[in-house]
Amino acid sequence: MRKKKLPTRVEILWNDIESDASWQDAQEVLTRKLPIMRSVGYLLRVTDKQVILAHTWTEDQSDSTRIPRGCILNVKKLTSAGTYNLEQK
Repeated sequence: MRKKKLPTRVEILWNDIESDASWQDAQEVLTRKLPIMRSVGYLLRVTDKQVILAHTWTEDQSDSTRIPRGCILNVKKLTSAGTYNLEQK
């Protein structure tokens, strides 16, 4: 059986969308910055509206995160970081 090549691994920095229904000081609401998120995963698809990442991957299934293109600040291609020996303790 031939294994499929894994998609490119990337790190994406993006502005998260925030909602808060509590009563807040108006000045704080106007000056608060959006949280910057960092997602790392396999790049499944890029469209004009979104980028789709998978964090866990098998031959025929994956999870997914969809990030709107307008929220993305930076995309960085990741290379292999080496081999790790994870010993069970």
